[in-house]
Amino acid sequence: MTLLQDELQRILTDQSYYSADQKKRIDQKYRDQIKLLGKKIFVIDDDPTGIQTVHGVPLYTEWSSACIEQCFQEESNLVFILTNSRAFSQEKTREVHRLIAGRIADYARSSDQEYIIISRSDSTLRGHYPLETETIRGTIESREELEFDGELIVPYFSEGGRYTINNIHYVKENSNLVPAGETEFARDMTFAYKSSHLGKWCQEKTGGRYSSEDMIYLGLDDIRSENYQELLTLLMSATAFNKIIVNAVEDTDLKIAVIALLQALKKGKNFL
Repeated sequence: MTLLQDELQRILTDQSYYSADQKKRIDQKYRDQIKLLGKKIFVIDDDPTGIQTVHGVPLYTEWSSACIEQCFQEESNLVFILTNSRAFSQEKTREVHRLIAGRIADYARSSDQEYIIISRSDSTLRGHYPLETETIRGTIESREELEFDGELIVPYFSEGGRYTINNIHYVKENSNLVPAGETEFARDMTFAYKSSHLGKWCQEKTGGRYSSEDMIYLGLDDIRSENYQELLTLLMSATAFNKIIVNAVEDTDLKIAVIALLQALKKGKNFL
């Protein structure tokens, strides 16, 4: 069987690639690494569906300077800011993300706190991409002495049946995995696209400014063999806001990738 057929069989039968002991060990390592991160994590969410799969997380629906200050003071290290920007014009989306990123950067600098920003969008690849992340990047780099080395593209979302295998993003429809570019979502009147291969999707959406051949791919082979050194080497090679495609079929895949990401952050790399 091919990798795709293997994963479809696991998905349909609700089987995991990992044993219970493996999951427990990886989960503990993941949690230990997160505790050591020491950064406030802001999730800027473009649609209300994003908050439906989290709990125990502060959620804000406005982004005044006072609100951003309160976010930093939350006991939770993770905070959601719901913008609903998927329903905005490009101009308004740019304005909102410039405001939020600027206020986060300004307060972080004045209070000497560190942070990470996650741009949460649609797992079927619809949204103001790359406008939102490029606005966040430009705003922060203009205020701080840092450059973002890379941007991680992670549209995996198991609850919605969205999986990335061999760099192709799939949507589960009944008992089939359909390449995202062949679904109704790709024909969205506002956010249409053609490519299911995430590298080619990024190339398409950036108008060729980033080439799929030059992008970095975190594959399931390295993830599932827990080859942290190779994953770290790939992440450390990112420069000039290159795109990093993360393959994942279940949460444990993503936790392994995040462990490697946290190691790269400790070594001084910066990512969106």
